[in-house]
Amino acid sequence: MKAFEIRIVLWCFVMTLATLGALGFATRAETTPPPRLTIASPQQDRPSQNPEPAAAERAPEPPSGLTSGPKCPLNRVAMVRGSDSEAREGGGFDAARANGIHGAVDLDGFLGEPVFAVVDGKVVVAAQGNWGKLGKTVVVDDLDGGRTIYGHLHTVDVKPNSAVTAGQMLGTMGYSGNAKRLQAKNLPPHLHFAYVRGSVPFTSIRDSVDKASAGTTGVLHPMRAVGFRKCWEDPIPAMRPSTHAGSH
Repeated sequence: MKAFEIRIVLWCFVMTLATLGALGFATRAETTPPPRLTIASPQQDRPSQNPEPAAAERAPEPPSGLTSGPKCPLNRVAMVRGSDSEAREGGGFDAARANGIHGAVDLDGFLGEPVFAVVDGKVVVAAQGNWGKLGKTVVVDDLDGGRTIYGHLHTVDVKPNSAVTAGQMLGTMGYSGNAKRLQAKNLPPHLHFAYVRGSVPFTSIRDSVDKASAGTTGVLHPMRAVGFRKCWEDPIPAMRPSTHAGSH
C-alpha cells in the first residue's frame, strides 16, 4: 500500500473516533440533570429586625385600673359655689354657716354630671336614699387614714364594700338632700366634696361635716385629698355690707 493511501486510511480512522466521541458526550449531556442552584432569600439570610413574639412571650397589657396619682372629683377644673340666696358666703371651705362653718367645698356643675373617685379606696357608704342633709352620698375609705365624701348626688353607681380606683365614676351630680332648695330656686346643683381623717364617726360625718364647728378635729381642707391639684377655683368674694352706715 502506498504511503498516500495509508495517510487517507489513518485520517478516516481518526475522524471516525472523533465522531464517536462527540456522540458519546452529547448523550451524557442529555441524560445527566443539571446541578440545582439554591438562592437564599434575604429573609432566610438575615434575622427579622422586629420578630413577633409568641403569644406566651408577649408582655401582658397593663391593668386599666392602674393610676398615676390623685384625680379630680369632676373631669375638669370646677368653680366653687358662689354667694346665693341659700348660702350668703358661698360653698368654699370654712365659709360661714349658721352656728358653724362649711367643712367641704361645693363644686358647681350640672344635673347628671359624672362624679369620680379621687384616689383608690373602698366604698364604705353608698346611700341611695337621703344620708342626712347630704342626700344620696358616697363615702370612700382612701386606705391611708382618710375618707372622701361625695354628697348631693343624683345617682349612686357603686355598691358598699366595693373597691374603686382613682378616676372611677361613683355617681352623678344632683339636688338630693337639702340641695333640693337650690332646685326650687333654679340655682345650679353642686357636688359637696369633703375630706376627713382619723377615727371620725360616720354619724359626725353625716350630721356635722356640712356645718362643722371651727377647729373640728379630723375635718380637713379637701385640697389635701386631691394631692393639692388644681381641681377647682374659688369664686369672687361676696361683697359684705358696710358696718359703718349709721341709722337714722
